[in-house]
Amino acid sequence: MGGSFSVVAVPAQLFTVTGSSAAVGAAGAVSFVALVVAALWTGALADVMDRRRVLLAAHIGLAFTYAALWTHAALGGRSVPILMMSVACQGVLRRRAERAGRCGQHPCG
Repeated sequence: MGGSFSVVAVPAQLFTVTGSSAAVGAAGAVSFVALVVAALWTGALADVMDRRRVLLAAHIGLAFTYAALWTHAALGGRSVPILMMSVACQGVLRRRAERAGRCGQHPCG
């Protein structure tokens, strides 16, 4: 649920803070770059490490990211760099979790 909620909440919060749809687009670009960078090493990591541990670590990381986003919003935070860093962390961790989960179901390749 956190992932689906953040897909709507973070862009809305960015637009509220900046008033710029370019900032929302930049967040999408940051997320995409993080996802591409994560794709380069998550497959190898999932092959070397126990996939359950990788999946657990990724989901714990996502939970911390969502908690940080909630705390930032609850405290009335207006920091665009913090929001962008959270978006990047989500991109990396989500890719890591998806890759580890998918590789556990069938061979990766």
